[in-house]
Amino acid sequence: MKTAGAALIAYLNDPAVAMATLIRFDRADGAAHGVVCDWSDAVAYAGLTYSAADGAQISAITQTAGTEVDTAEITGALGAAVTRAGVLAGDWDGAGVKIWWINPLDVAAGALAIRRGKVGRMRAQGGRWTAEFRSMTAAFGRRVGRDITPYCDAVLADTRCGVNLLSITNGRVTGTVTSVVNARTIVDTARIGAGTDWFTHGVLQFLTGLNTGRRAEVKAYNTTTGELKFRLPMWHPISAGDSYTLDAGCSKDHTTCHTKFGNILRFRGFPLVPGGDFLARGGR
Repeated sequence: MKTAGAALIAYLNDPAVAMATLIRFDRADGAAHGVVCDWSDAVAYAGLTYSAADGAQISAITQTAGTEVDTAEITGALGAAVTRAGVLAGDWDGAGVKIWWINPLDVAAGALAIRRGKVGRMRAQGGRWTAEFRSMTAAFGRRVGRDITPYCDAVLADTRCGVNLLSITNGRVTGTVTSVVNARTIVDTARIGAGTDWFTHGVLQFLTGLNTGRRAEVKAYNTTTGELKFRLPMWHPISAGDSYTLDAGCSKDHTTCHTKFGNILRFRGFPLVPGGDFLARGGR
């Protein structure tokens, strides 16, 4: 149920009063950005300044009955707050969204909450960003529970896995980029000789450089050359001398858990469950 004070209700009922739309984005890292639609000046409300410089616009919100997801598109201009690099890196994907109506000439009258939800995905094109708004009912579509597969569904070294990477030789290493092949491939000669595919499926996190704090999954590791190829390219240029931490890779299968990590008692897969090929055989 939406509530509003008497003054705000009077404004909402007066066709001569121009109401503005405030949209607040809250990222998982705590960063927040506000934009105002249908108004030419910035509006300060609830501890945040909502920028008019973005030239933000919001489409009509598609409303459905029941638990279907309400959607809309929000657009604005790329700038210091919402950068192209940040959008491409996924910084705003999954950000919380709150939408209000307000009289920008009488902020003290309060605001009417219209919608809450999250950014499904934000993309950049030309000089503008576009955010896909998804209402809170999108949470009903999230999968809950476990998949029964032959592969482990734990994350290496988390509480369900229990592996202590620091107790394993080359379990977690710190290194420095020797040379850069491209946005997906680096070489560190100190990584030569760890073992075939030792770091394949591992996770590398940059500690310095333009990609500080960003992670990359290792798609392939060459023990002869120390080359590390990422599954996806890094959004910012990598430079020789950038430092990183790198965890050993886990292919999530029964054999790797047993022979590489000695952790078979905590293996979270189901390697003995018959698969679809067994069911397709039929009776004999």
